[in-house]
Amino acid sequence: QTFQLPVTVSSSGGSSSGGSSSGGSSGSSSTAKIAAPTVLQPTHPGDIVGVHIDNTGEPAQASRVITFGQSFADGDLPAGSHLVALVNGHEIPLQIDVKTTNADGSVAFGIVSLKLPDVPAGAGLDVMLAKSTAAAASQAAVNVGNILSHGYNLSLDVNVHNADGSVTAHTVSAADALAQALAQGNLQTWMSGSLATEVRVDVKVTDQLTAQFDIRAQADGQVHTDVTMAHDNTFTTGNQNITYDLAIKSGGQTLFSDA
Repeated sequence: QTFQLPVTVSSSGGSSSGGSSSGGSSGSSSTAKIAAPTVLQPTHPGDIVGVHIDNTGEPAQASRVITFGQSFADGDLPAGSHLVALVNGHEIPLQIDVKTTNADGSVAFGIVSLKLPDVPAGAGLDVMLAKSTAAAASQAAVNVGNILSHGYNLSLDVNVHNADGSVTAHTVSAADALAQALAQGNLQTWMSGSLATEVRVDVKVTDQLTAQFDIRAQADGQVHTDVTMAHDNTFTTGNQNITYDLAIKSGGQTLFSDA
């Protein structure tokens, strides 16, 4: 698969597509072809799948952590084996959070995190995911709670439009919700490792609306938060539509709004 920075990923076995256009009084035509990216193919024992990363931006991309989902065929990554990432034959830091397994116990799907080296502007990086019997040295997982002391202050403003025409304003702090969940020990962990840790925190906005914050802290210092609004009573009787406006803010700036 292939990633671009901003990230696009291509893996072995990609496809290409093409098209043609014609026009003008001369009746001339031209054909544009889009070629699939060249992806490193498995050639050595243990090789599983090649990954190609492109930096399509102008500036060079400094070393960073990227995360993507990866499917595996039966037996590609057997139980007891370990996944490694190779660039020019040398290992780079990797984390895999296994989500499903095949009937034989091998990994079926996992979330793969890589710490990439610097990627020059307009350049690409080839990575081979391979299996190994040697386990990597144990390292402490990224502590998601540390972001609270480094300025994490994401918040969500929700204005609910009531049936009588009035508006009820709600503000939810993702940082406060994370701190409370940490104190109570009721975090839902999705990823946990030396490169990235992601947790989910649920906050009731109203009796029917819940805000879900999926908060990921990475070893490179980056923090990602996905915000989902859930209508919890969808499958109950006496349900009704809810109309609301929302704005996601951080550091005094509005990152996203919808009305």
